[in-house]
Amino acid sequence: KSLSTNAAHLALLDLAASLAEETGDAATASTMKERAQDLRDAIAARFWLTEEGQLSTFITTSLDPAPVRRYDLLGTSLAVLLDAASPAQQEAALAKYPTLPKGPPVVFPEQKETPIYHNRAIWPFVTAYWVKAAKKVKNDRAFERGIQSLVRGAALNLSNMENLEVVSGAPYVEDGPYSGPVVNSQRQIWSVAAYIGMVHGSLFGITPEKGGVRVQPFFTRGLRATFPNTTKLALNDVTVRGHKLSVVLNLPEDPDVLAGGAYVIKAIRFNSV
Repeated sequence: KSLSTNAAHLALLDLAASLAEETGDAATASTMKERAQDLRDAIAARFWLTEEGQLSTFITTSLDPAPVRRYDLLGTSLAVLLDAASPAQQEAALAKYPTLPKGPPVVFPEQKETPIYHNRAIWPFVTAYWVKAAKKVKNDRAFERGIQSLVRGAALNLSNMENLEVVSGAPYVEDGPYSGPVVNSQRQIWSVAAYIGMVHGSLFGITPEKGGVRVQPFFTRGLRATFPNTTKLALNDVTVRGHKLSVVLNLPEDPDVLAGGAYVIKAIRFNSV
């Protein structure tokens, strides 16, 4: 009944199909692909809330068939990344998901009389999935807001925190019995991985693939405004499958940074050729 759990099952079915193809098991690959497509269709049909333009975080039983107007950032991001919704649904889910100044909440709406943890919280590792999903549908504003949230959280705490209170962006807020986050930690490994993934995979676009590696940067005009005094961004000596890879983005001179949107890659050169 959970969106995120169904998305996890879908990812496993896709992986099973891929592994079966690699081993030459065509029958199993075909079966897994059929099951994955059936699940994709079911997710899009059962979880989508047309009026809200969102994917519900869970569906109820036959005892209460009313739609659940609750949303979660991880389930939504995974559904977009796994194509468990139509292209139009994916775009709407990213565009309409409620986002606060310090970043997107991991669940919405917040729950009354509930301590801060998943409730009233930003989780950087989930925000990083949101950034990946925003890149997929080319939503420049969601992409920028997600990156800004990750950078702010790491910079102000001088560490990669597990979670942050959603309104203040602080690692702890005193609120009587609802204070929190009730559990938090510095140097949280999935928050570290999220930040690295945002820089390597989402911004500079380094993505290992079968038989090689793809480099597909995504850079927006809003981000260009945060680097006004440089014409280049560089990520040097990233180890990819035993090889060192450096990526340099040559930034355009664009005075109209408030126009929004993402830049189109003009050319890609390998070893300066």
